Amino acid sequence: MPIVGFPSRWGLPVVLGGAFLLFYSVCLLTYRLFFHPLARFSGPKLAAASKWYEFYFDVLKDYGGQFAWDIERMHRVYGHRLTLGPIVRINHDELHVADPNWHDTLYARNPTHRDKWPPAAKTARLGLDLFGTVDHDIHRKRRVANSPFFSKQAIKGAEPLIQEQVKTLCDVLHKSHVDGDVVEFRVTLLAFSTDTVSSYIRGQSKELQDDKVKAKEWSETILAVLPLTLIAKHFPWMVPLSDCFHSREVVSSGGENDEVSSEKNVIRMALEAFGIVIAGAETTSRTLTMAVYYLLTHFKTLERLEQELMTAMPDVRVMPFMKSLETLPWLTAVIKKSLRLSSAVTSKAPLVAPGELKFLD
Repeated sequence: MPIVGFPSRWGLPVVLGGAFLLFYSVCLLTYRLFFHPLARFSGPKLAAASKWYEFYFDVLKDYGGQFAWDIERMHRVYGHRLTLGPIVRINHDELHVADPNWHDTLYARNPTHRDKWPPAAKTARLGLDLFGTVDHDIHRKRRVANSPFFSKQAIKGAEPLIQEQVKTLCDVLHKSHVDGDVVEFRVTLLAFSTDTVSSYIRGQSKELQDDKVKAKEWSETILAVLPLTLIAKHFPWMVPLSDCFHSREVVSSGGENDEVSSEKNVIRMALEAFGIVIAGAETTSRTLTMAVYYLLTHFKTLERLEQELMTAMPDVRVMPFMKSLETLPWLTAVIKKSLRLSSAVTSKAPLVAPGELKFLD
């Protein structure tokens, strides 16, 4: 006997599905607000109920990237209600501690075990590269494998490569000066840092400094991709879709076990190299751009730096070595100040501890 009110065969399944979804949502909200292990911590109820609260600040409000400032607001509003210290619940499964003295406890070095929080780590694509590795032990192995390339001795050995790219940068700036062209330092310095890091990591420059059009396109690509990481954090299923590369064979040699071979998978190695190039080039160019801006707006600082460099470089045609530049106090101060002002990373880096963490004994 047909049920009155359901004109199609899909009517009843749709209503039942909707009812189940509503029941599930009510149960989930009730659990998160009242029975979740973090329910006793203060914070916005809307943030504790749904990730859409964080999504709004991360993606929608004022072009995105505003959640860090809202966390600061949470501490001002809810911090006084706490009896356990400066801790607020920023979403349904995360706590935020506003105490720099606790930094070394959370981000402790080995042998302390800390896994990355998967939704945050997966923004670095498939989790095959160092930045997207969740597991503590695997991350440590991959970091140890990469560390020798960034040692002081290794960088010293790459000085000829770096000096070659610096010379190209000087030629680009000189040509722009002679031609009367306006220099867009953000693009120019990104091209320089990308060519330098790419030459060091891949053994091949992208030659962006030699092509202004390619340099501009690369800069626009970086600016377009970085905001997408915020979207990928909330929709991690989008990441594998963006990494649908052609299948490749595993690079291995005779006698290697499966673990070693998997680490040498061509896709993993390509992602590792790409991640290092992007991270190394973008952060370096941002720091250099910040340094150029503040030096040009603080002439006394610029004059003092020029005087110090002239003592180290009496002949401007002879490029100094890193060892001599490291002894210049004013140059060192400018670099450190620029690193502080550039603020390369302003998002949170949540970690997961396998055992309990105590804020106060």
